[in-house]
Amino acid sequence: MNIVYGCDDKFAPVLYVSIATLIKFNKDSKLNIYIIDDHVSKTSKDAINKLKKEQQQIFWLPMLNINNEVGSAISFDRGSSAQFARIFIARYLPNNVDKVLYLDCDTMITASIEELWNSDLSNITFGACLDAFGELYSKNLKLPLNANLINSGVLLINLVRWRFNYKESQAIKILKENNGKLQQADQGLLDILVQNDLKILDPKFNCINGYFEFSYSEWIKYRKPKKAYTDIYTAHLIQNAVTNPVIVHFTSSFLNDRPWILGAKHPYKESWFRELNKSTLTMKMLDQTSFLKIIFEKLPRHIAINIFGILQAYLRPIFKRT
Repeated sequence: MNIVYGCDDKFAPVLYVSIATLIKFNKDSKLNIYIIDDHVSKTSKDAINKLKKEQQQIFWLPMLNINNEVGSAISFDRGSSAQFARIFIARYLPNNVDKVLYLDCDTMITASIEELWNSDLSNITFGACLDAFGELYSKNLKLPLNANLINSGVLLINLVRWRFNYKESQAIKILKENNGKLQQADQGLLDILVQNDLKILDPKFNCINGYFEFSYSEWIKYRKPKKAYTDIYTAHLIQNAVTNPVIVHFTSSFLNDRPWILGAKHPYKESWFRELNKSTLTMKMLDQTSFLKIIFEKLPRHIAINIFGILQAYLRPIFKRT
């Protein structure tokens, strides 16, 4: 199995936990782990390299200068330029690699990924989980209103088709046409690339924070996704993902319930720190309580969800078009 991450030094402890749990639950599998390196320190690299076992290898690949490749400054929605690493994924990897699983650093593996890896992509380029967005988000990307939008933090890629269909060239062309600015940055770009070329994966392979923070009915009321999302991602399927996740994804939001955030209550917080504490790396707890979170928690929950649902579905896409 070929696994790819993109990381800078700030997120190296987060990457450590993802790789440690990947190896822990896939110890009998041969893993080639490629890390696209955005100035990760030697200290961090040494700690991560100690995770290698006989069946697992870790390769560090210097990151390309994204702005030079595109020819204009790129706008980052969140994080660093490492988030764009996956756009050049075929260039980083040996030509004999024909399939790859891209993982965001802020993931934690809780079971074998063999089922995910064996997903059939024979005639499709991408495998990904849907994200719960409404029609205005599609409109901002100039996509059909009913277009499937994804969470790009777990992305299975058929590299044979990627290369054959010149996906990297398409990505650069889209970025140039939009002066490096797209709604949700790299994820918005991938939303465009996956159209009519996507296998929708079970949400247990990308169990995002929102599934833990809200009940299913609250989630749908808050995010107001398209019918195409609720037709596929039923309450039963999401509940199963929460109960039996394969990959937990500590996504950011105004609630910011990630293990390294002060006040976080995520059910996998203690497990995450147990893994990190096995290393020499440390993660400073961050105080990132937002004004929105304070308001949300002060209001009666049903009222808060109604108000924040309007902000998320109708106002945010107006102010976050790029």
